[in-house]
Amino acid sequence: MDSSTIDAVHSAAPHPRGIALLSRTLRAMARHLVLLCFTAVCLFPFADGVISSFKSSSEILQIAPSFWPQAPTLASYHTILAELNFGRFFFNSLLVALVATGAMLLTSSTAGYVFAKYRFFGREQLFIVLLSTMMIPFPAILVPLFLQAATFGWIDTY
Repeated sequence: MDSSTIDAVHSAAPHPRGIALLSRTLRAMARHLVLLCFTAVCLFPFADGVISSFKSSSEILQIAPSFWPQAPTLASYHTILAELNFGRFFFNSLLVALVATGAMLLTSSTAGYVFAKYRFFGREQLFIVLLSTMMIPFPAILVPLFLQAATFGWIDTY
């Protein structure tokens, strides 16, 4: 074989870097496809809730429900805005969420700073107690917290 034939054979063969690039691209595409499927599964309940807000009550409660409303209606939104005090409900929820989040950030960051920067007597034991209380499932302390809030007179207040 002459050199031109050998060059033609080598140029026709796929380059190892090209194969690696193609392999990485195909793996990335497969990974993105799987993630898109998981995203669709996770977003379906939200989409169903938004679409169901345009259905009548009888249409929502049908034995064989449909995804799309047969007769779209804004009655649910009219009820929320006209008959209920939605603005006040939203403000109350926003206020409580912001105050609780701010208080949690302040106390947690302060405790984290103290545990990270200072050495003091009983530090390890106190840290173990803190971690142990975080491991208690919330349903186990829900009723005692409610009873404590009721004792303080905090039910139906900010």
